[in-house]
Amino acid sequence: DAVATLEPTRPGERQAPPTGELQGDVFLVQTPLTLPPPVPAGLANILPKHSVVLASLSDGGYAAFDFVPASVEDPMAALQLLLGASVEGLCGLRHLQRLPRQALRLGKVKQVTVEEVIDGVNNT
Repeated sequence: DAVATLEPTRPGERQAPPTGELQGDVFLVQTPLTLPPPVPAGLANILPKHSVVLASLSDGGYAAFDFVPASVEDPMAALQLLLGASVEGLCGLRHLQRLPRQALRLGKVKQVTVEEVIDGVNNT
């Protein structure tokens, strides 16, 4: 069996998004940032991490929610985020069959549907 790893959602990535009820536990996974050129890749190890929230799905697997800047290759977008500013982006949503090894359990999820979570994110 392959080890489950989690890469940031990429704009244009084609995968059927999860649907249905969230139920059970909520987890946090943090991975090094993917930095645009010309920023040295090694710098990602000392910068804040890319955070992904995972929630158990009632029918099995996990819904993974993350944020990706609309311009992932734009050095100015990366700089703005590192300085705490806002940039346009996408709320990524993927279905994972298994929990990544580095996931940290945060607690129980409120019983809610994936669609309700996305509506809440889109309305904030």
